[in-house]
Amino acid sequence: MRAAEPQPDYYGILGVPRHATEEGIRRAYIRKAWRHHPDIHTGDPDPSADMRDVNAAYETLSDPVLRTRYDSLQTSIRLRHRKSTPPARYSSGKLRVPVRRGKRRPGVLHTVGLLIRRLARYVSG
Repeated sequence: MRAAEPQPDYYGILGVPRHATEEGIRRAYIRKAWRHHPDIHTGDPDPSADMRDVNAAYETLSDPVLRTRYDSLQTSIRLRHRKSTPPARYSSGKLRVPVRRGKRRPGVLHTVGLLIRRLARYVSG
């Protein structure tokens, strides 16, 4: 089985966040089209390649069905990558809670809060 080709980051190409609205995506497309259009920038070695990427990103992100498919594919790729490469600090498989020396051990609520913060950091990337 061949590995799938990595899909480009269309949000990065247009320079918009993942929660961008359709209007924000359209404005970013217009801005990038002016910046990379081959008729405007004749000195670039291959401006049509940049414009192809911008057009593909806009076509995918402007259509709600294609955008949903793209987002779900990117999410599954990120989850698959995250499962295959755990962070170095959790490499032993055990989550270690720091213990303060010379003081009493942290309570249950402190430990749960610490675990929630670590989990949020891990999930956010």
